[in-house]
Amino acid sequence: MAIITLFLSQSSANMSTKDCVKSYMRLNDDRLRYLREFLYCVKGVKILGLEQMFIHKITEVRKTQLSWLSRWIRLTFCFFTSMNQMIPGITAASAFAGYWFMGNTLSSEVIFPALTLFNLLYQPAFKLSISVTRQFSVSPCLSRVIGLLRAEEDGRQHDDIHEPMSPDVAIAFKNAAIYSYDADITGNDLPPSLSSSPREGYVLGPLDVNIPKNRLTAVVGPIGAGKSSFLAAILHQMSTSHPNSVQRRPGATIALATQNPWIMSGTVRENIIFLCSYDEKRYKETLHMCCLERDVTSWPGGDNAIIGEKGTNLSGGQRARISLARAVYSQADIVLLDDPLAAVDAHVGKSLFYDCVRQLSQTVVLVTHQLAFLPYVDNIVALDGGRMVEQGSPEELLTYEKGFVKSMMPSARVEKNKSISKNVHKEHEQQDSQAAVLIAEEERAVGSVGSAIYAFYCHHAGGASFMSIMICTFVLSIVIKALTNYWFVWWINDSFRLKQMAYMGGYIGFIALQAIFFGVYLSYTYAINSVLN
Repeated sequence: MAIITLFLSQSSANMSTKDCVKSYMRLNDDRLRYLREFLYCVKGVKILGLEQMFIHKITEVRKTQLSWLSRWIRLTFCFFTSMNQMIPGITAASAFAGYWFMGNTLSSEVIFPALTLFNLLYQPAFKLSISVTRQFSVSPCLSRVIGLLRAEEDGRQHDDIHEPMSPDVAIAFKNAAIYSYDADITGNDLPPSLSSSPREGYVLGPLDVNIPKNRLTAVVGPIGAGKSSFLAAILHQMSTSHPNSVQRRPGATIALATQNPWIMSGTVRENIIFLCSYDEKRYKETLHMCCLERDVTSWPGGDNAIIGEKGTNLSGGQRARISLARAVYSQADIVLLDDPLAAVDAHVGKSLFYDCVRQLSQTVVLVTHQLAFLPYVDNIVALDGGRMVEQGSPEELLTYEKGFVKSMMPSARVEKNKSISKNVHKEHEQQDSQAAVLIAEEERAVGSVGSAIYAFYCHHAGGASFMSIMICTFVLSIVIKALTNYWFVWWINDSFRLKQMAYMGGYIGFIALQAIFFGVYLSYTYAINSVLN
């Protein structure tokens, strides 16, 4: 009965735990969203002087989050543990009281074997109670995972369903209206004409575009026209108006070089060959095409030099060229390049275009703002405001005086430098020389921990008073636990000449004090952990 009573007393606290975890996770999402916005736009934030605004928002959310964390720890978890500490004592007190009221005499032969059995009961009861508590803590997290797994595909394409495609077409957009996954739009709620009545949430559309097979296609347009979303739609990472509106050739492999290059922690060679097998000839050709030979020779260890997480020890141009080299080395059927020329110098960009991008025999889709290269591509797709305004060969679009592409071209006549591939490495100056030193060997302190470290920990844990209270409550809980065991000896020997009910009340009082002090100790301990984390 005592165990059942303890479990019932925790039911309301379990619900409180669930509410605390939900609120904590929601606030944590808000805090991470502000941090992510700040880090992604740190240059703009510094230029506009918006640091204090972001600091205020992040601090306010963090304060509210810590208040929920404190409530979760102090009012629920510590309460559970304190109540669990009382299980052996309350069970023993109830059993002994019932035994005494039945007219039996409490003796050492009865009490100590019974205490041993009740203490054996503590671990199973404690683990059962903690398991129930953990279920309520995990429930909000599990609900999120279930919601993600049960989410609809929302127009995502499937490679096993294909309509007939022309043999000369690698990628086909067929009246495709493309929108982000968080837009609340379904295929049954599409407007009859997106061009006349666009709906909120749409990024591109409608599009009727054919990307020719084994040709170089340039996607151009002003900033915000939807060029990166165009590539995302090819990758089936965007929702579409109806299934199969964006098709790729069945079985075609894809390589992608993004605007923000993805670099993993590892050697330069591992980042370039990635999941492919190493082929020395193809590898060296890739280094030459991507203008990485000079960089490799300048790095300690050459292509076995270690790159830091996300390429933090590389320049922007080096990250872009390594990402491009990975796409080139993969020999994928379709290569998607999201403006890889923007992060490099002008002469290096020319070399990358003429010696690398133009030399690829696969289907290449190049998003670029370098309009001087448009005369040398095979196909042009022009986007503006999320819609395709022009498509065709350079000869068609660049000769149309009133066309969109023609209006974007610079007035000066651009000539192709046919000998650039021979001279680019001679002209390549000291670019990115600062990134020659990659990762220095880490150092670590040896010897005993100094007193300054302990003082630093105590200071950030709440100061001397906070630590003193925590230590005192821990010592008192241990002392009271020892007194609880001695109390039975005094009870049996009647050391204080008290009535049996007085001894029984004293024992229950010690059990309650033990739970209180232990709960206060846990509260302070977990409060320290929450502050330090």
